[in-house]
Order: sequence, then structure tokens, then C-alpha cells
Amino acid sequence: MKKSISVPLGKLYQFPQWKLVEFSKKYLIIFPETAKWIVLDNKAQVNFFINLNNQSLKKALAISTNVPKEDYENVITQIEARNVLDTEVVSSNKGEKSMHFYLTNACNLRCPHCYMFAGIKHHDELTYKSIITILKAFKQNKGKRVNFSGGEIGLRSDLVDIVRYSKHLGLNNNLLTNGTLWTKELISEISPFVDSVQISIDGYSETTNALIRGKGNFMRALECAETFIRFKVDTTIAVTPLWNKNLKTEIKHYLDFAKELSAKYSDCDLFHIRFSAEMLDGRKVKLTDKERKEYNETMLSLFSSYHETDMSLYPFVMQRRSNIILDNCLYGELAVSSNGDAYCCSRIGDVSKIGNFKTDNIEIIFKALEKASFLSNINNLKPCCSCELKYICGGGCRIDYFKTLIKNNPLSLESYDIPPRKCGKENKRILYDLMLKTNRLIFQ
Repeated sequence: MKKSISVPLGKLYQFPQWKLVEFSKKYLIIFPETAKWIVLDNKAQVNFFINLNNQSLKKALAISTNVPKEDYENVITQIEARNVLDTEVVSSNKGEKSMHFYLTNACNLRCPHCYMFAGIKHHDELTYKSIITILKAFKQNKGKRVNFSGGEIGLRSDLVDIVRYSKHLGLNNNLLTNGTLWTKELISEISPFVDSVQISIDGYSETTNALIRGKGNFMRALECAETFIRFKVDTTIAVTPLWNKNLKTEIKHYLDFAKELSAKYSDCDLFHIRFSAEMLDGRKVKLTDKERKEYNETMLSLFSSYHETDMSLYPFVMQRRSNIILDNCLYGELAVSSNGDAYCCSRIGDVSKIGNFKTDNIEIIFKALEKASFLSNINNLKPCCSCELKYICGGGCRIDYFKTLIKNNPLSLESYDIPPRKCGKENKRILYDLMLKTNRLIFQ
């Protein structure tokens, strides 16, 4: 929390809409439309907050003579630290528009957790000309960033030409690769047009990585990362260990691996390492709900150990330190498969396509994306739209909670066609608890 705050006595406090929730012997004052909240310790603080509403600080103090100094100071400090009076917010889907472009289904690996089931090139994959047409359309529709993925993008002989043209359009290019096919010459040629690259390495040694990504690929991927860094490309190593009963005991080895890499690139701000907290169903992987929870907890413990601090609350805190409200997930962002099918989410195996760029009108596809973004906005979903936590919760993944939305073309739907999400008191209790735990962290 800020060490000291000076507030003029004449300052007027006109709060946006708020709701009082008593939880775990505390009082949450929630501002639903701005996704902000403060935590009060007792009824004296609540009464002072009520007295402060639509009053100057001087008048509120005058009518709150029974409120101890430490209580009204706590209220004022939180209000000021959280900028409660600031009602300007930014929609989560009004930022940079991104596209996930699966350039090919061909892949030289057969990873068991691959949710794309990549391997064999599709016979009808997009030509260079078709890809350029899609990139142009994306740019014309306010597109900003492209994630080029596969399969393995290194198998496209025209990859440099594609990425070069994308950069020519002014797009931000991010490459997702297994890092096993790249030569120094290829990296040198493509680097001027690449903003960032993510390389997947899912083991902490040649032996463990080979169980997932095949023999001999551990050092190839590490060398690929080093070469991209040498050519001044922002580089992330993405680590998604396979779930097994021994993962908790193996975490120490993953931690040592991550710290060794960080030490190696300690003088370089281009290197990052990312641990996946979730494992999707893949070629040979399908976790139970219990296993998913254990995987998430295990990976968060790794994340915490790596940063040498408790990071279990980190995702919740970082999402709520800005004025961006969670009114949508990433549903409504364009994803394109290697054969030109268009989707509203990068998890293309879990949603219905909205068209095909080779056979359908491009304007209709982008209208469908716009409609999908509208329908999936939390203000158009029940019961989320009337919940005081709507912009704090965000409504969750639309794939998990709104099947009707993701299984139909959005142009054929209206808001009233989408059944309400099943959301009980336990969901709220989890969020209330997080709000209590993170309240002071958010404005540190």
C-alpha cells in the first residue's frame, strides 16, 4: 500500500455504483462497473464509508465522530490507493486484435499432449497467395498481432516470405515452434521480421525431453533459442511437462533447469521462460478434473519456486492492477487453420468453424467474429450480466461454460439463445476469498 496519502478536506466523494458484501468477518465494498473493491474490517469503517458517499471529507468526518482515526484512515487510504473515484475502464477485447494462424498441420514430432494432433500435412493447405489475402484482410479489420503456429512452421518452405509480408503490413509477428529444424541461416534471414518467438521444451534434460519430443531434440531447441537471442529476437522457452504421478518430485529438476537458463542469460532482457499451468486434452493425454487441479497446483508451485515468492495469487493480481475490465475471454479473436477454416478461438478443436477463407466471403467471416465478440461479452450472458463480480470474474472460458455459443455460427444466434451458465455460491466464495487475500497486493 502507498506509505502516505494527503487528501484535501474539501474533496468530494461521489462513488460509482457499489455493493456491500459481508464475508469471512470482513466487509467487501464492490464497485461492479469498474471491477474494483476495498476491504473493510468492521462496521465503523462501513458506516464511515456510507457517510463519505456524496460528501466532502470534512463533512464526513464531522458526522462520524464515533469512528476511530485508524478506521477512517484505513477507508480513505484504500479509496485513494485503488482510485475508486476513477470510472474510466477499458474493455478486455478492445486492445490489440490478435490472430492465431496455423500455417500447416505437418510436424516432425508426435508429442503426446499435442492438442492439434499435428503430424501429416493436410492435402488442401493454404497457398502463399491465400495466406497473404488473409493477412491483408486481418490488417484491414484492425488486426495488430499474428501468432504463427502449426504443426511445425519450420516445415513451410515459404515461411520467411509469409513473415516478411506480414511485417510489411505492419503486423506484430510471433512465432511458435518446436525449435528443432532451424538453421543459423534461416534464423538470420527471418529475424528482422520477427517480434518474438516461443520455443517449446517440455523436459529438463535430453532423456526427459525425449519422452515427450523425441530423441536428440533437446539441444536442438536450446541452440535455436540461443541463436534467436543472438539475432536480437525476444525469445521465450515454454515448458509444459506431461502429467504423471511423479511430477511433483520432478519439479525440482525443472526448477534447476529454469534457473540455469536464467543464469546463462542474466544479462539479456530478451530471454524468458514460461510454465504452463494448464494441460489441454491432446493426442494421448486426457486428464481427470482431479488431475487437472493437481497439475495446476504443481505448476504454480514451480512458478513460485522459480520467482522465490508465492506466485499462487499472481495471475489474479496482475489481471486487476489495470483499468481493464474482464468483460470477455479471448473468444471472438480470429484463428485460421492450415486449410483456411476460420474460428473464433485458438482452440480450434473445441469450437465450430465460422467459415473458410477459400470458399466464403471474407466480410461475412469478420462480421461473424464481431458478432461472436458481442455475444460472448459478459453483459450479454446470464447470470453473469447481473452479478456484482462480472468484471472481476470475467465469466470464465466460453468453451467451458457456454456450449451453445461455441457450437454454433454466431450469425445464427442471439443472446436469448444462449442458456445461462451454472454458477453457484461456491464460485462467488472463491472469488471473495481471492479478493480478501489480494486486496493489499493489488495496489502495492
